[in-house]
Amino acid sequence: MRYAIISDIHSNKQALNVVLADIKAQGVDSIVCLGDIVGYGPCPVEVIESCYQYVNHFVLGNHDAAAAGKLSTSNFNDNAKFLIDWTISRIDDGHKRFLSGNPLMLKGKNFRCAHGSLRAPGRFLYVLEDDEAREEFLAFPEQISFIGHSHVPGIFVIGASGNPHWLSPMDFNIEDEKRYIVNVGSIGQPRDDDFRASYCIYDNEKQDVFFRKVPFDIESYRRELAKAKIPENSSYFIEFYLTRTSKPLRDTIGFRELSAEQAIFGAEEVKSLECEVEKLRRSKKLLLIIIFLCVSVCLGLALLYAKISANNRSIAEAARIAEEKLAKKNKTIYDGIRRDFALLPPAQETEIILMPAIGEATSQKPFDGWSVELFHPDKQQVFCEIFPDKKQGDLPSFRIVSKSTDEIILKYKPLPVRRGMRFSASAQFKKISLEAGHIALCLLLEKPDGTTEVLAQNIPDEILSSDSWTRRTSITIGKDDAIRSEGMLYYAIKGNFSGEVLVRKCSLVEKK
Repeated sequence: MRYAIISDIHSNKQALNVVLADIKAQGVDSIVCLGDIVGYGPCPVEVIESCYQYVNHFVLGNHDAAAAGKLSTSNFNDNAKFLIDWTISRIDDGHKRFLSGNPLMLKGKNFRCAHGSLRAPGRFLYVLEDDEAREEFLAFPEQISFIGHSHVPGIFVIGASGNPHWLSPMDFNIEDEKRYIVNVGSIGQPRDDDFRASYCIYDNEKQDVFFRKVPFDIESYRRELAKAKIPENSSYFIEFYLTRTSKPLRDTIGFRELSAEQAIFGAEEVKSLECEVEKLRRSKKLLLIIIFLCVSVCLGLALLYAKISANNRSIAEAARIAEEKLAKKNKTIYDGIRRDFALLPPAQETEIILMPAIGEATSQKPFDGWSVELFHPDKQQVFCEIFPDKKQGDLPSFRIVSKSTDEIILKYKPLPVRRGMRFSASAQFKKISLEAGHIALCLLLEKPDGTTEVLAQNIPDEILSSDSWTRRTSITIGKDDAIRSEGMLYYAIKGNFSGEVLVRKCSLVEKK
């Protein structure tokens, strides 16, 4: 199992996005976050939701605990305290519940993870000196542990002498007679006089540890700070980026360690990774078997079709089509979008979203103009139906039914866009039932290089407290955050929920 171990993102979406892309390229099986998802940075909502979507395991950080209301801000300096309060004002109760529910430690096979100290995880102690590391090694039996908190990557190693010592970041193979405390550094707030995002990859089968350093767009991060009216000096790495002048580590830390009386309680102490890892292994084996069977069946059908086809299509062509179908094996897509972009109506203060014909989206009859992506098609369905409205009469609405919290995405046909364009989008939502998860209105940008960026999204929280239609849920790409790249703009409804939800009055407007 190859783990990517990340920490201290601190609401820096620019750094998180490039690290997630780097992790994807490294062939990682699972992502572990050592806490402090929020704090300091200007994008707490985007970072929390990206972590919720892409990260597999979490521990609780001190900034997360404070933002979730589990920890007083009295031990933070004025700057950190101000930004925690700022964060609290921008995240909702669902975000706070997610942060609050994370354990203080994770325990895997011969390794352990915490935000800071392992001997007292609820006190969020720093491990900076050899004497502090010696006490830590006495507190856990595993051969290796992973921590963050200080934002400085490196390794404490202890051998036969019993005296730990600090090493700068380096790739290494775990030696039988030695034990290790690995600080993975920080993604969003580096303090080691290197303004790149830092994280680790741990291969617990080969017993290898690799440090990764990834550059991110600091100028874009600075623009986000300015937009949020957050002072640049709240992020130490910007000062080093501009001046190349370093400070002692103690002067850059914004948190005083908790006393035993102040230690956080009420959080799950230790969570085991082993059961979840074994499930993942079994799932991967089963997936490989299914893929092999699918490949065999599809190739067999392709060969048979090649022999009996009236136009005598070649085996190579049939195999190519079979491979294209297999490329979509991770999800089922009912695609009714015609890629004739010239037919898109001009959008000048005009709503351009058209609802499809009444019925259920299927592979034989997809919604005209819409793509429906189901990650669990035997438990998920999407319908377009007519529902009465007291003021406006009968209105077409989407009815989205899911018995699984796997993702569902509805995307309207793409609109070619260029730099500087501005849009607003809206929809109304109503729950029939909502057992778990959420649904969101999104604007997605597919760039020329094939990558997709979430430009904006809005989760209608009022759907949880009411059985009526919500007010118009809207998102706007305005003058300050106009589109910065050419590409294809998608209006999307995106959900990860179990239950039944209605969506109507879908609109997308280009602003002059």
